Amino acid sequence: MKTFLTRSTTWCSAAWLLVASLACESVTEPPPPREEAELEVVIPDPEAPGEVEVRAEGLPDSVLIDPGSWPHSLRVFQLGASADLPPLLGDWNRDESALVFEPRFPLARGRSYRAELRAPGREVDRVFEIPAEALEPLATVRAVYPSADALPENLLRLYVHFSAPMGRGGVYEYIRLVDLESGEEVFDPWMEAEELWDPAGQRLTLLIHPGRIKRGLRPREEYGPVLAVGRAYALRVDPAWKDARGVSLAEPFEKRFEAEPADMRQPDVESWQLSAPVVETKSPLKIAFGEALDRALALRMIWVTDAAGEYVAGRAELAENETMWLFEPDRAWRAGRYRIHVDQALEDVAGNSVRALFDVDVFEKAEAPKVEVTELEFELSP
Repeated sequence: MKTFLTRSTTWCSAAWLLVASLACESVTEPPPPREEAELEVVIPDPEAPGEVEVRAEGLPDSVLIDPGSWPHSLRVFQLGASADLPPLLGDWNRDESALVFEPRFPLARGRSYRAELRAPGREVDRVFEIPAEALEPLATVRAVYPSADALPENLLRLYVHFSAPMGRGGVYEYIRLVDLESGEEVFDPWMEAEELWDPAGQRLTLLIHPGRIKRGLRPREEYGPVLAVGRAYALRVDPAWKDARGVSLAEPFEKRFEAEPADMRQPDVESWQLSAPVVETKSPLKIAFGEALDRALALRMIWVTDAAGEYVAGRAELAENETMWLFEPDRAWRAGRYRIHVDQALEDVAGNSVRALFDVDVFEKAEAPKVEVTELEFELSP
């Protein structure tokens, strides 16, 4: 009796193991393979790429017969859209063994989309992009200021001017400052906290890291100055940089210059040389600074008034590598007295302003900045 029970228990255990094994096999059976070739995106007209068809081939009859299941089986989404947004609106049609989706509105050029197929035994996603319009490259680097071939080692800013509005974001990926002697890129030269653009998106200000300029600061002590006296450099702009239309620059750009000794003097307005214009003409008023000034600041921080204190309208420009200011009035000069006004925030290319020096050695006795003359006068005789 004892032996019989033992054998019976053994037989029952084996039976249960067989049933459990079959059950496990049915549960763990792999799903049907994903047939990715069943989903196709067709652009019938290359000239109008926004008109597309999404074709799902070889679907089960259960899907093709019931039109009510079509919107749930084949859907298209704009890539990157929030998950709670609905799929694109469109029309569904049956084409033999295929289900065809046609968006109700043309898809946007240069955008990416995801087509989704959900049918028995088939779960396929396709990511596709509508080709961007073939636009000709137009934007170029028009100029870089300061324009001189020799710049002080404590240079503070570089201005890059473009011929057309540029795309914003990630601009430092396309700008390189290279030491031409070593051929290596200068380490971490820019203050990258914020991109500094003019409102039109055509002038980018590159601010050299002040911590690498001012003496006694840790970045300069650890890494040295960005520019070293006597060494030659190249500012290079990668043509992969895209303009506001998403089109790359028409050509690369390079500005070469040599670093000369640091400029440790404030702009001296009293030493400026004036060349007066001729009465009853629009000949320019000329001011020779004796050094290069910051172009962007000089164009808005120097202005002229007449004897009545009225602003003289006209157009200012810098010449001779930003060492000379030229002012051409909108109307011919008249006889009388005039004043040239200079904002004390005006700076040279090293950041030294009329008001104060940019870099004061923390180990030296700092002298109070001298009071600068901010107004100059001249008189035109009949």
